[in-house]
Amino acid sequence: MDIIRTNALFNFVQQLKHIGVLATETRSHSGKISEYNSDAKPWVLRDDQ
Repeated sequence: MDIIRTNALFNFVQQLKHIGVLATETRSHSGKISEYNSDAKPWVLRDDQ
């Protein structure tokens, strides 16, 4: 079940980047959600909105 949550989070981040909410330098986490470190891979909002 963790793989489904991981894929959902990965796809969500990719979609937010695609529609321009997140900056392109935002990196997706492809490991287990329990291993996600927001300091290492923060979500970066686009600042030109």
